[in-house]
Amino acid sequence: MSEHHYDIAQFIIDLSEIPSSDPLVHVGDHEKGMIVLDEPLLEIQQFELNTAWNAILKTANQHKREADLQSLCLVSQHIQWEYKGKTVSSPLVLTPLNWKIAKGKQQVEIQTQTEQAFVNPFVVNQLIRAFDLKIAENESLSPQESVESIIRLMAECSIPAVISDFSAIGNF
Repeated sequence: MSEHHYDIAQFIIDLSEIPSSDPLVHVGDHEKGMIVLDEPLLEIQQFELNTAWNAILKTANQHKREADLQSLCLVSQHIQWEYKGKTVSSPLVLTPLNWKIAKGKQQVEIQTQTEQAFVNPFVVNQLIRAFDLKIAENESLSPQESVESIIRLMAECSIPAVISDFSAIGNF
């Protein structure tokens, strides 16, 4: 039996239809399944374990165990736009996170995997499908350069959307 390892970005692309309630489409109620940060996340940062963290880490463990998928990510920007007739806030830039629990201290240590950051493939695919944008897939571009390119194309095509900073941790 061969072992399968899925890259989260490829997994998202492989999904053909994503429901509006999916956190890749709409981060929705920030209290559900996400921890909203008041300040940008440091490369390595510790947080006190609490009920919210325990729930998020339990889901991350489940995804890792069931699909060999690291789903815990930092959202650093989001886009407000229309999807299926509703205004949604979709994560735009996602950065995978590694974590470990320091049991003696009741803390979780989060480490960003900055080199693996990516633009939400759902957003890119939706812009291509719904608005026929010609978004070049250039792997040499950083996520920020990709976002700048998307913003420029959206402005040229008068696509109604607002992109803003938003810092939260959750499973995507």
